[in-house]
Amino acid sequence: MKKIFYCALLLLFAFEFSLIYLLKPFPGSQQLHSIELIYFLYSYRFYIEIPLVFTLLYSIFRIIKTKPFTKTPLFVGLAVLFFCYVFHFILVAENRFKQPKTILFKGIQADTTDLNMTILGIVHDGEAKAYPIPYLIYHHQIIDSIGQQQFIATYCGLCKTGRFFEPFIDGKYTTFRLVGVNHYNAMLEDQETKSWWSQETGTCIIGKLKGKQLQEISSTTMSLQTWLITYPQSKIMQPDPPSLQKYKNIILRGEHLPKNSIAQVQHQQWDDHSLIIGVKKGAAKKAFEWTYLIKKQIIYSTIGNTAIVITLHPDKNSYNVFENPNHLVFSFHNDTLMGNQTPYNLAGINLQTSQQELIPVPSYREFWFSWQYANPTTTYFKDPDLH
Repeated sequence: MKKIFYCALLLLFAFEFSLIYLLKPFPGSQQLHSIELIYFLYSYRFYIEIPLVFTLLYSIFRIIKTKPFTKTPLFVGLAVLFFCYVFHFILVAENRFKQPKTILFKGIQADTTDLNMTILGIVHDGEAKAYPIPYLIYHHQIIDSIGQQQFIATYCGLCKTGRFFEPFIDGKYTTFRLVGVNHYNAMLEDQETKSWWSQETGTCIIGKLKGKQLQEISSTTMSLQTWLITYPQSKIMQPDPPSLQKYKNIILRGEHLPKNSIAQVQHQQWDDHSLIIGVKKGAAKKAFEWTYLIKKQIIYSTIGNTAIVITLHPDKNSYNVFENPNHLVFSFHNDTLMGNQTPYNLAGINLQTSQQELIPVPSYREFWFSWQYANPTTTYFKDPDLH
């Protein structure tokens, strides 16, 4: 009976450890291409765990009944069962990063958020909302709406990817929960089919809905102060009271701030944690070093057949990417973007005519490793001063 006990004990421990190791960012775990294995193990975990737990408890009972003074199997077995409990009810991702209890917004007059705070902003039908990144980092996803548009605001602190998606699959509203990470990017599980979705791309990567795509909603990364200059009527998300200490810890660690260390280039590759601006235009994708943008403030380039300009506001945090078919020459005059002497705000609106003249191009600020994994066909623009 002891052999059965130890066999069940080792199998249960190995199974639980495998789930934790593969679903969380432990050393080496995120370099493995194990999504099929972990999805299978996770989907059928109860069919594996229940027989093992029953066998473990039964063998403990038989051993103690045979040798009443033998306590070691009982203690060891209970320790492993406690480990299983911790994994299932305490360490699960959705319990560590909880949804906000209340979602409250205030206007500029009533808001007390630090104006230097980095936010993700969204605009729809003339309404604007700002989400401080420390709040998004902790909650990972926030279910909200703007006008009649419902969405989930998501953020993965491991790779600094912020995205907004419509929560509809084939026209049906769907809720999601945080289930773990894959290649250091958060994974969301839909409630209906239990399929897993990439937070960065909005693509279902495994499960019944594999290959399905959530519709992305455009968002902007700025400092709150610069955002409010462009959208003075914007509403700002307020802190959720039960999560205040979590936000403070994130702010103290500086997780919400862009890292400005110089990218290291080895064998034509950037360092994994080099911060980049990833730009998309149709099927074309291109990446730009954040440090180069910090140095130059304005970058002129192309993506596919489209001329573009990347502008960095003097706050060294807020950036924009616009189409530039007329090859305008840009500069900043305080908070105003000047293109061939024509003033624009950071939404691309001509301040003289109030017309939208600069067309935004989808862009994202994140770590190079996450962008490259999700966009393997990316070309990259290098700092000519470093190469």
